[in-house]
Amino acid sequence: MHGGVVETCLDCFLSGSDVVYVYRYGMSMRDLQLSSHVLCQTCTIKKSKPATEVVETAKEKLEVGFGTYNLVSNSCEDFATFCKTGTSFCQQAYRR
Repeated sequence: MHGGVVETCLDCFLSGSDVVYVYRYGMSMRDLQLSSHVLCQTCTIKKSKPATEVVETAKEKLEVGFGTYNLVSNSCEDFATFCKTGTSFCQQAYRR
């Protein structure tokens, strides 16, 4: 294992939790501003890369690592958004 990135099944990742946050990528600024506060935490104006490129990036980071895990600055959400957009960002530390 390099840098905390591992390949696992969804059930194993959830580890008994039934909460899954689904990001909406490529929202317009107008729609983002009209969304409720809760929805805005899982939405972004950033466009998603094509699925094949997302998987390619994830596999690359599985091999070379993604740095040391940190809830605020380098979490699984950072990893996912990096794979999807090329930029890591995370709002989970601010969710209640």
